[in-house]
Amino acid sequence: MGVGADVLDILKKPMAVSGPWDEIRLRHSPLGPKAPLSYRWFVLTLDLLYIIGAIDMDDDLIRLMLTEISLKNGRGPGFLIHDGHLFAGVDERQLAKALQLSAERAKTLGFQYIVTMNPDALPRAGVTPGFDISPYVMDASLSGTS
Repeated sequence: MGVGADVLDILKKPMAVSGPWDEIRLRHSPLGPKAPLSYRWFVLTLDLLYIIGAIDMDDDLIRLMLTEISLKNGRGPGFLIHDGHLFAGVDERQLAKALQLSAERAKTLGFQYIVTMNPDALPRAGVTPGFDISPYVMDASLSGTS
C-alpha cells in the first residue's frame, strides 16, 4: 500500500502522461532510474487502486500512460483498444479531449488507437477547432445475418 499511496500523491499534480512512472521510479530508488520497483509492480498497484475505487478510468489517461510506458520500454502490442463503455457517463467535452489526446499521442508515438462506439456517441462539443475526427471513423454496420 506504500506504493499505492505514492501513486495517489503523484496523480494529484498535473504532469505528462508518462510522468507517474518516472516519478515513482525516482521515489523508490536511491540510484535514480535503475529502480528496484518493477514496471509490473507499478501496473499491479494501478490495478489495485482502480479495483478499490481510489482512481478511476473515466478518462483514458491511465491506460494511455501505460501504453506509452510500454512502448518506451520496448514492450506492448503497439495498439490501445477501448470499448465505448469506458466513456459511459463521461461529459461530452471530456470525451472529446480524451479521444483527441489519444489520437495525437498515437500518431506521435506510432501506435494504433482503437475505440469501439456507436457513431451517435461521438462528441460534438469540446473538440478543439481544427481537429477533424472523420479520418478516425470507420463506417461499419452489423446485422444478425451472416
